[in-house]
Amino acid sequence: MSKHSNEDTSISHDVTDSEGRAASIDIADADPETLSTMVSDKDTATLQRLGGTEGLLKKLNVTGEMGLVPMVQNDEADGAASSASLSTAASRNAELARELAAVQGDDTIEWLAEFDSDRKLYADRVERYGVNILPPSKSRSFLGLIWDALHDKMLILLIVAAIVSLAIGIYQDVRVTGDPEDDQNVHWVEGFAIIVAIAVVTLVASINDFQKEKQFRKLNAKKNDRRVRVTRAGQECLVSTNCILVGDIMHIEPGEIMCADGVVISSSNLKCDESSVTGESDAMKKSRLEDVEKLHADRKNRRK
Repeated sequence: MSKHSNEDTSISHDVTDSEGRAASIDIADADPETLSTMVSDKDTATLQRLGGTEGLLKKLNVTGEMGLVPMVQNDEADGAASSASLSTAASRNAELARELAAVQGDDTIEWLAEFDSDRKLYADRVERYGVNILPPSKSRSFLGLIWDALHDKMLILLIVAAIVSLAIGIYQDVRVTGDPEDDQNVHWVEGFAIIVAIAVVTLVASINDFQKEKQFRKLNAKKNDRRVRVTRAGQECLVSTNCILVGDIMHIEPGEIMCADGVVISSSNLKCDESSVTGESDAMKKSRLEDVEKLHADRKNRRK
């Protein structure tokens, strides 16, 4: 999903599965299910019920100017309790990050250290909403690729021919004819040679498919890992798309591909290409909720 504007700001609501319990920050109404339904259904009524754009910012404990602010522990007891909660409830989040790093083929990549740091700085938020990482899809096993290769029509024909040839050869070898030239017991070699050829072709094709799939998954994972501008603690910074959190104030530039769902805070002539999601070829205009309501109110007043 691409958004085109001079410089637009949105608040991220990328809600993924999380095994965390209730967080200590005051976001009771902005639960993951509500946010997920709101952005997927484009439900403006839910956004209005949350108090509009400003009300949503308050419930997520962020501001347009400051963005996310790192969690501050009151005392050592709170810090110990939070660390224990993070190590258990957010273990799935860490597992997702490790799986993605394994797919990318590098456990020392830069965003992984950044991710571990964010899990500590924004523990409550990560615990409640999860992380902006989709579970990597499971790749086909090597045996599965071999099974797929054996479904080739030419190989099926060769397998049938090999079985028939091998059966005839074994029959000719076990029968007694009395002819010395016919008792050499080598008639089975032809059928066996066909089977060996089938095995070689199948293994080579499966190995090539396995390597290509592994490289494709690695390249695709690295392609999706890019850096975007967000506001955190009152400063603009670049973070990996894998480290985007719910409540992040993102600065969207022309032609940028969105890495998360969001609600517009401010924009100027913002249009979004949603063709990959909805099939609509025309770019959809996006505006702040309050601006749309004001525009509708002005139109009603002019009609009167």
